[in-house]
Amino acid sequence: MRRESVQTPLHLLFLGLLAACGSIQDTEQDAAARESLGTVKAAMCAGASVSSLTIQNVTTYLGEMAGGGNWAVTYPANAVHLQYYIDGVLQSSDTRDSTTRSGPWSFSQAGVACGSRTFEVRAYATVIYSGGSTVCWNSSPQTLTRTVTEPCPCGNGVCESTENSSSCPQDCPAPVYCGNGTCDWNENGWTCYADCGDPCGGRSTCGDGTCCPDSGICPSGYYCPL
Repeated sequence: MRRESVQTPLHLLFLGLLAACGSIQDTEQDAAARESLGTVKAAMCAGASVSSLTIQNVTTYLGEMAGGGNWAVTYPANAVHLQYYIDGVLQSSDTRDSTTRSGPWSFSQAGVACGSRTFEVRAYATVIYSGGSTVCWNSSPQTLTRTVTEPCPCGNGVCESTENSSSCPQDCPAPVYCGNGTCDWNENGWTCYADCGDPCGGRSTCGDGTCCPDSGICPSGYYCPL
């Protein structure tokens, strides 16, 4: 019986080794490039910081929260990256630059629920250069918070902390109990005499939860008590 062996040409094996080596070399070069870029960005941020952050005013009207303030950064930063939060949830962000390394910021967000809300602004020094920009995440960022309250309108179906049964009975109905001066839906003269009065209108009762009938004889067959 003749045996046939499968032989791979040497030049194909050589090309495969070269491809594999090239892939490894490319990966190492990419990693080195990324590390070098990170080093460059870190050097750009050396000494950069947010030197000042202020909030001038934050208000909410008809579900729209708006506010503003000022920022300042130190060299080599020439811009600031700002993040805006409501109740700990990021709403938006922007980057602002200035030749004086300072300037104003502003924020506006619609659809904010009424009641008490916490607004927060976070500022990070940023370096803008000819090839792009880099945010200095670890270079002394600053954070400010403010509590903003917009009263909820009466009639929204929620008894807010600023409402009660007197100021907004639609949302905060008065508690139902015997003695509150109102004969409520779940009360009657038998269960709450104080609020609903005499269930028999002055007539005697038969002692079984019924009023004495005009015949003077209770359902039990006995005469109504005097």
